[in-house]
Amino acid sequence: MAVALERNSRGLRQQSRALHLAYEERRYSYTSLGAGKGAVFRGDHGPEISLVPGAHGNRAGVVSLGRASDSADAMDLDLALVFEEVETAALSLAGAAMLAPVRLINYNSREPVA
Repeated sequence: MAVALERNSRGLRQQSRALHLAYEERRYSYTSLGAGKGAVFRGDHGPEISLVPGAHGNRAGVVSLGRASDSADAMDLDLALVFEEVETAALSLAGAAMLAPVRLINYNSREPVA
């Protein structure tokens, strides 16, 4: 399964900083809602899946809560669940500002900083 990814790391709005992905003929955007507020996974063919952090579980760790539109199918849900584990700090403007010093130090590096 190959997924093409792209992101505008210099965008000023959350939507412009979204992670864009393409799988087969489907295109999606994964947008952070801000620190601790979750994310929205949208497909260009209609589905929208929102994921928000829930309570801390007993032994299982952190629980996420999600909501999917009626048009979401199994593939949409699969991709949303995989990308739910994405480190979203760089997708918000505040997170990007916190990562700016690290980016300056590693300016020519292709390694992720978050």
